[in-house]
Amino acid sequence: MAGSIAGGVLGIFNAILANDSVEHETEFIVSHFHQMIYWAIVPAGFAVLYYLIPMMSGKMWYSSKTAWIHYAGYMLGTTMIIVGFSVVGIAGLVRKELIFPLTPTYIFGEVLSTVGAVIADVATIGWLINLVLTIVRGKPANLEGQELPQVINTVAMSMKAPDKIETRQIVTFPLNLIKGLGTHIIHSKKNDK
Repeated sequence: MAGSIAGGVLGIFNAILANDSVEHETEFIVSHFHQMIYWAIVPAGFAVLYYLIPMMSGKMWYSSKTAWIHYAGYMLGTTMIIVGFSVVGIAGLVRKELIFPLTPTYIFGEVLSTVGAVIADVATIGWLINLVLTIVRGKPANLEGQELPQVINTVAMSMKAPDKIETRQIVTFPLNLIKGLGTHIIHSKKNDK
């Protein structure tokens, strides 16, 4: 919802003739498009999946901390992408240009967007790892016989915000997830024999 409002306000800004003469066909328009997609459509899709996966798999999410790290990383990364596109657009970088002058403003905006994309991608990979661990090692959801509002409440309450996330946890988290998945695979192979 907030993403739609922010993108809509930027759309009004795009429609003002005085601004349009400066930003028409620049990366600023790309910024507006990405703001609508990254802050409205994609988060809505993730929100639906956060509720549907426990309903479909019958297992609760493996780690609510991972979900919150995913949310924070995704929003931080996409904000950096949008700001980077806005900076180079306001500076006049034309859309669809493969070669552009290496001015400090363009370099700053492009680097900011690239770093933001990496942060958002790493956060989304954390979500994917959490999804795999949920399917493989998640606790049973026990949602049988509940009405839909009760199911939604049960899933929502399991995703409560963590009390505290330390910086050390954010840095070592992807490694611990992969290590945990590897341990589970090794144990399941031993049980197969």
